[in-house]
Formats: sequence, C-alpha cells, structure tokens
Amino acid sequence: MMKKKINLDNLEKKLLVASPSIGSESPFFHSVLYVHKQTDIGISCIIINQPVEVSTSDLLFNIGVEPTIQQSQDFQNILIGGPEHRDCGLVIYRDKSTKSVIVSRCLNTFQSIILGKGPQKSEIVLGFCSWSHDSILEEIMNNYWLISYCNDAILFNAEYHQRWKLAINNIGLTPNNIQTNSDGNC
Repeated sequence: MMKKKINLDNLEKKLLVASPSIGSESPFFHSVLYVHKQTDIGISCIIINQPVEVSTSDLLFNIGVEPTIQQSQDFQNILIGGPEHRDCGLVIYRDKSTKSVIVSRCLNTFQSIILGKGPQKSEIVLGFCSWSHDSILEEIMNNYWLISYCNDAILFNAEYHQRWKLAINNIGLTPNNIQTNSDGNC
C-alpha cells in the first residue's frame, strides 16, 4: 500500500499529533490538534482531546440564555482548544448539507448545540493555538508533530482519551513503535 505524501503547505483540515518528544510538562503532551486554518502567515488549530466538564447553565448564562431547571443540573464536556483566547467560544461541527467540517463563532450554532438541537457531530471549544508558518514547519521538521489525516472517528466519535492513540494509528504507527533519539526527537 502506497502512503500519501502530505504537503506541508496544505495542513488545513489535517491533524497535528504531538510526538512522544513533547514531554509531560508541556501543555501539548499527547495533544491532537485539528488545523482549521492555514495562510502564508501561519496556522490556527484546535486541541481536540483536552476536555473539561462545565455546567450547561454556566454555558447558557455566558451566551445570554436563561437555563431551564433541568439544564441547571446538566453538565457537558467542552474542549480547551488551546492556550490562546480561552474566552473565545468556537464550535466545530460537520455540516449536514456540505459534509464539510466547519469551525464557527456563530452564536446561533453554539446555542443550538448546547440546547441539544444543533448538528449531531459537534464539539464546543474554548480557545485555540496558532503558530507562524516558519515556527510550525520547524517544529514539524524537528519531529515534535506528526501529521495525520482527519476523520470523524477521531474528530467526533472517539473518547477524548483515545484520540491521540487513534491519530497515531491513523498514520500506521503505534505509540510503542515511535522511537525518539537521545535529543528527544523522533
């Protein structure tokens, strides 16, 4: 089976998977990032495997919706998408009509998902990550990040704690067969 070559100038809609050379002290340890935007200047990504549990009523209150008594007792997972702009709420979802993965700040979509009426395949995210074009290329070339193709199984269906391993398996590797050099690079 011939492997597809990934063009580093086109990382959009792919996954960056933290290699074992990124140590446990890093906020990116075992992270899986969905690249949702790439320009000549750099890339913007969302970490898709670092959830936190928050109350539905807090989420609704923060977007100006009065929660019902039932919603006041509910909790849901949201993703910490990265260290930048954690006050920025995003929604990542699969659009029914176009079948595309969409990253949006649309308040109506955000509200619909929280209320259980939005797209079935979706995640609510706070914050994101970004790198300059040269910085991310240098990190990839130094084997800090592995590049994997994105699919719904990883992006929406898998348990959060399984996404890192699945993304590595997606490129024909296992966590046990990724070797690092003495300098930490793969």
